[in-house]
Amino acid sequence: MRKVTVEKTCGQEKDAISPICQFCIFAVDSLSIPEMEYKVVLTGDKEKHGIKTTAYFNPATNELVIFTKGRHPHDICRSIAHEMTHMRQSKNNFFGKTDIKDVGGFFEDEANAVAGQIVKKFIAYR
Repeated sequence: MRKVTVEKTCGQEKDAISPICQFCIFAVDSLSIPEMEYKVVLTGDKEKHGIKTTAYFNPATNELVIFTKGRHPHDICRSIAHEMTHMRQSKNNFFGKTDIKDVGGFFEDEANAVAGQIVKKFIAYR
């Protein structure tokens, strides 16, 4: 099941949630991620989910947790695309072959570059 969970703490207006959810579908399609189960959690509570920055991907559960409170929807979408790029990297068995750095390195650089491209395509698409 592909699912987006919007927590009450997310801090986004209702009219911003629908495009963010549409973006999730757009990003998965853009990344050509095969049909698989995943969950995107939009939250405003970093402590509850153990978020250290703005988002993370858990390859064991295919869960992406995105901190959304006080952030612009475009920035939220960029974080979603970044973490979905990590999901694709995981599904292509890239994780585990090398150490993953929090900053820099192939995996983070690719996720940053691809996320920007997907957000630009989505804005043009809409």
